[in-house]
Amino acid sequence: MRSRALFYNQEEDKRITSSFVNHIRRINTNKTILYLSCVNSKEYLLNKYKVLNRTNITVINDTSLLLEDIEKYILQYKKPKYVFVDCFIMVDGYNFRIQGKKLYYIRNVLESLESKYNVVVLMALNKR
Repeated sequence: MRSRALFYNQEEDKRITSSFVNHIRRINTNKTILYLSCVNSKEYLLNKYKVLNRTNITVINDTSLLLEDIEKYILQYKKPKYVFVDCFIMVDGYNFRIQGKKLYYIRNVLESLESKYNVVVLMALNKR
C-alpha cells in the first residue's frame, strides 16, 4: 500500500470512517497504526469501532489538525507503519485546496512523510 489522498464529494463522515476501519481490519496486528480524527471523538471511535481498540492502534482526536502536524504525531507515537487521517475538509473544492494549500502541496507532504519515516499515510479529503 502506498500513501495517498482519498477524495470524497460531500460524503457523510461516518462512511469515510467506516471505509478507513475496513482498511485497518486488513492490516496485520503487528503493524503499528496511528489514527488521527479531525471529526470524531476518541471515545466515540473506540465505542463504535471495536477494531480500533487493538493494542497496535493509537487513536487521536484533533479537530484543529493541520497538515504540518502529522509529522509531529508520527514522531510522538514512535513512527507508526500506517497513519490514517480522517478527514480534512476541502472548502474550495473547485480549486482543490485544503487549509489554503493546493493539492500538489498535499501530495508533497505525503511523499515526504512516506520517504522520511517509511510510513503509509491515507488521508481523506471531503469536499463540502
